[in-house]
Amino acid sequence: MLKAATPRMGAIDQIIRWWEGGRKGQSIPRRSCFISANLWTVLPDIFLLEITIDPTSGKHLYRCQLTGTEIDYSLGVNLTTPYAPDFPVPFEIQAIAEEFDNAIATHAPICGSRCIERPQDRHFEYDWAIAPLANEGRTDVVELVGAIEFRCIFDLPTGRPPGCPGRETCQRMAICDLPAGCGLRI
Repeated sequence: MLKAATPRMGAIDQIIRWWEGGRKGQSIPRRSCFISANLWTVLPDIFLLEITIDPTSGKHLYRCQLTGTEIDYSLGVNLTTPYAPDFPVPFEIQAIAEEFDNAIATHAPICGSRCIERPQDRHFEYDWAIAPLANEGRTDVVELVGAIEFRCIFDLPTGRPPGCPGRETCQRMAICDLPAGCGLRI
């Protein structure tokens, strides 16, 4: 079951519900179940990570096979090509990799919240969840599926938009679509 509760419903809730239902008596769902899942409404907020092992260090390497359009738009970069060390927030990569490693080790979904700033340009606040997937007939984790729900994004030079209450989930992110705001679409 979940390691932490998430305050939001949506893509995260759907991924976790799908994961629990997709197990079908197994410890973790099969990747083939994810491909056929009816998650079309939340595809913009979903990512799929391929897992490989670094032959020199023995550590996991993660590569995005799929990232939803809302994730790419919000981060301002398509994540489907770089390996984790090239991630657009390199100062957070260690913590993010540890979260991925935890989902692999526990064979369970985990979720949480993060607030980060890319020093050169943007502030991000988001909720996230990741869940392990296995190949048919196997129990070793070969991929991770996850979801990100952005709560607040704004450009650092301009700061929070005028009228922003600065609360955890302000329900007014549409104001961030104004020229002085962050540009996140609703």
